Amino acid sequence: MGGLLTLLCRDFRQILPVIRQGTRANIVDAFPKSSSLWRLVQQYRLTTNMRVALQADERAEMFANKLLRLGNGETDTVQSPDYVSLLNFGTPAENIDILLDRIYPQIHSNYENHTWLMQRAILAPHNDSVSQINKLLAEKLPTQTHTYTAINSVVEEKQAVQFPVEFLNSIEVSGLPPHVLDLKCDMPVMLLRSINPPELMNGTRCIIHNCNRNFVEVVIAAGIYSGQHHSLPRIPLRPSDTMFPFQFERKQFPLRPCFAMTINKAQGQTLKVIGLDLRQPKYCTRYVVCGSV
Repeated sequence: MGGLLTLLCRDFRQILPVIRQGTRANIVDAFPKSSSLWRLVQQYRLTTNMRVALQADERAEMFANKLLRLGNGETDTVQSPDYVSLLNFGTPAENIDILLDRIYPQIHSNYENHTWLMQRAILAPHNDSVSQINKLLAEKLPTQTHTYTAINSVVEEKQAVQFPVEFLNSIEVSGLPPHVLDLKCDMPVMLLRSINPPELMNGTRCIIHNCNRNFVEVVIAAGIYSGQHHSLPRIPLRPSDTMFPFQFERKQFPLRPCFAMTINKAQGQTLKVIGLDLRQPKYCTRYVVCGSV
């Protein structure tokens, strides 16, 4: 086997490889350029931003150039011992409530405008911050709350005694819906599994259209399949995270609210209005966040 031409596309300014509890050396070792095969790669660089070129918008061109400088570490910043403050990339908010009101102004009256909802999101580096923001914004919707409780079980029956159901119910990991999932009609949600490609893919953003006991009806709200209705059942889900010494399964709707999402999950999304929650700072995220606009 061999002789196959492979095309690899990558923006090395974006998120570095994620290595659980890894050191700087582990991350560098996982980087593609550390591979022994990298010397065989022929590199080509894209130099023209076609989106900006087609728009012929001077402000968009200025923003694109500023974004490129940010990704290259060349942007004008104010240095301090602990922080790097970006200039002219947004308006600061004094607290989380002000941030929510600026990104989702008068959401109690605008929530039925699904285009308006899909144009904006709040990005945060950690899942706990995302969950908190989603809960705060969901409470502002005047529609009825529908609560769905998952069924959790250990895959290996012999381990069921060691890991009781109460413990499994408390587990919250990336890529899985919560044990208790609160949904509302007209709420933006993100699909957590690829169910019916290419329409229903992992990361597809939808709007809750109807909540029933055994299925949830959603409307795809972004992309070329926008407007399509789909009914989603509860499905068995297993975490891809290997941090646990056992395998468990959660039967739940493969959905999470997405008023807010993690910065990693925002890669590939295009939004008009973005809020950034940096109460828990994280490195290597500024370029990804600003590039989502």
